[in-house]
Amino acid sequence: AKAHGDKPMPDAAKVILKSMAKDLGYDVFVQGSGRTDCFAAVSLAIETSGVTIASPATWENVRSGIQYSWFAAAGFFGYPLQASPPPGPVDDVGWFAGIVRPGNSTSARFTVTNPTNATIVATITPCVHEQIGSTKIYSGKTGPLKGWLEDYGDQFTIDMSEMPSETDMMLAALTVPYGYFDLDGDYQWDNRFRIFVLDWIDTNHDGVVDPTEVFIVNYGYNTGTTIEARVGFPPSKLKGKPVVWISQVNQTQVPIAPVPYKVYVSYFKRERWAWITTPADITVEANSSESFTARLMVPTGASQSIYEGQIVFNITEPYARAIVIPLSLAVPMVLSPGDLTIDITPPNKTELYDPYRVNGYFDWRWRYEAGDWKTWLIDIQDPSVAAAFISCNWTGKMTDIDMFVISPTGIIVGSAVSPYL
Repeated sequence: AKAHGDKPMPDAAKVILKSMAKDLGYDVFVQGSGRTDCFAAVSLAIETSGVTIASPATWENVRSGIQYSWFAAAGFFGYPLQASPPPGPVDDVGWFAGIVRPGNSTSARFTVTNPTNATIVATITPCVHEQIGSTKIYSGKTGPLKGWLEDYGDQFTIDMSEMPSETDMMLAALTVPYGYFDLDGDYQWDNRFRIFVLDWIDTNHDGVVDPTEVFIVNYGYNTGTTIEARVGFPPSKLKGKPVVWISQVNQTQVPIAPVPYKVYVSYFKRERWAWITTPADITVEANSSESFTARLMVPTGASQSIYEGQIVFNITEPYARAIVIPLSLAVPMVLSPGDLTIDITPPNKTELYDPYRVNGYFDWRWRYEAGDWKTWLIDIQDPSVAAAFISCNWTGKMTDIDMFVISPTGIIVGSAVSPYL
């Protein structure tokens, strides 16, 4: 307001905050554009450093899909039902490319605005997180841990030589058998667990991990059988040796008893996303704007899923700063008029967002909908189809999967829901 004589509109403030967010190295479904950097955002608002990157492409893709909800909300809040359709365009740093069938393409045009007195030069790189190597499994059992915040659990170190030097993200997922989480099968938790990723520097050189020698890098703490923690840019962030600490928080079992566990550790790198094409670089003169177009082409054989990636806008001159443009799209399974039945089977490759598997990320401290939601998109081409029947089979004891059918207008039109938790 001080720089421009008026408060910015909410969408303008959002663009400033997202354009200047700190890239944490995570995938966009976790970090979006990154962590809010208030100092950098204010510097951009007063036009001393930074750029904004914005496109109306997301709004153009969702505008028609929210018309029903828009009119319903207008009626609920007392506005005339013949109110105008959703306004626009609305700019955003991210790009939801909408529903794109295999073999089809779409594009978005981004405007880079440089309000400062210095010319900026940047590279543009479409990226997607790809796993490096195979997942390593660590097995153990909880027990007494004297001197720690919770005195029951376990810990182990990870040799940095096992972590690829090009790692952009580390994912550690703790799993415990359901029978130890809910001991008597009454759908009430008996043991809770946390997973911490610590940075350990052995200051006294005794080879023993001491609570005074570690720093918490990240942790997970949902009340369930799978708890996850991620670390972005671990090779540069970890100054010592990574330690995984499993904390068993017991509330009902007396005396406390050991619990077997497994920790799955995976490493990911940002690879160039072949589906996206952009200019390699861009120069934006002082107090001016330039635009670039990102084009998305979905391969013919792409599996139905929700896909996530990012366009990294990396400023190289006159200073270094990375701006992450979150990118997502939905790829449907297309049912041609000749298809009477079709099986949806997992592809060989596993993505970070995997609709063919659930990971147990429920949380019994929260509402029932806190869980591992996955989306399947079915594109039925035959307009004469009167009904669809969907069946789902899964493996694993003490696992419950509920299904909801959602129409293109966002309305739940069918469901199959367990009477239990």
